[in-house]
Amino acid sequence: MRIKDKIDTDLYMRLGEELKQARIKRRMSQRDVADVMGVSHVSIARYENGQTRIDMETLDRLCKVLGITELKCLSDDGDMMEKVYSAYCRADDRTRNAVNVLLGID
Repeated sequence: MRIKDKIDTDLYMRLGEELKQARIKRRMSQRDVADVMGVSHVSIARYENGQTRIDMETLDRLCKVLGITELKCLSDDGDMMEKVYSAYCRADDRTRNAVNVLLGID
């Protein structure tokens, strides 16, 4: 496994655990979250287990459903990641797509 792959895997596992804890805190099942988002409960399980990469738009929607306002799980420097994420959310579609390509997110 390449270092980048290892970092990606660790990142998605940390993110998934953070999403799972937020869901549990809100007393929602994976199926509840899936129904609100219009996806399968299997997709939610894969996000939580770090098995599936999550694009930023889906992450944004999921965070809103779960009431997450900060994405500290994505970085040890939560303030910096929050600023980066906020900038991403304000960006136009072309810029978001370019960032997704650079990050290897489909």
